[in-house]
Amino acid sequence: MFRGTKFWFSFLYYITAMLPAYLLLVLQLNISRHRVINYIIVIILFIIGMCFAITLKQKIKARCRTAPQIIGISVKIEKTNGDVITFLFGVVMPSLLLPDNGSITEQLVVTLVIQLFSYVIVRRSSDIVPNATLIIVGIDTYTINGNRYMLTVNKHLQGSQITGDFCRLGDTAESNILILKSEG
Repeated sequence: MFRGTKFWFSFLYYITAMLPAYLLLVLQLNISRHRVINYIIVIILFIIGMCFAITLKQKIKARCRTAPQIIGISVKIEKTNGDVITFLFGVVMPSLLLPDNGSITEQLVVTLVIQLFSYVIVRRSSDIVPNATLIIVGIDTYTINGNRYMLTVNKHLQGSQITGDFCRLGDTAESNILILKSEG
């Protein structure tokens, strides 16, 4: 999915996609004996994750203002926002499986290693990565015309065919992510 895009995009996209796992991880680790402190850490992580999502949204909007446009093309929408439920239960939840008898440090190291491997796989994959956090801030991801993707900001599209003006997220023609600038 991230072919032809910059590192910052894939990194922020991945972090925001995994935000539910990170929130559940903090609750599972019981970092502090005081539950209130654990909840405060969850709230802080949630706020940071939402800031990342809003930053990503602003960068996508800015990209459309500066990137060359692809005017008046028609695309066929095959899938909207990927399989969010499958992703949450198939990737997010299993990534929280931790050794029971390990210290918090061991559990964090295991989690970080799993996350690193997962990021590398996601970065090199051509499959869509569902992102519930971005859906919350108004960014929808569509699979279009095979192995290409389209992002919309504050526009949830209806129907299976759309004609509009687009820009590429990446700097090269190999970028397979388009951003819908306007319908038309």
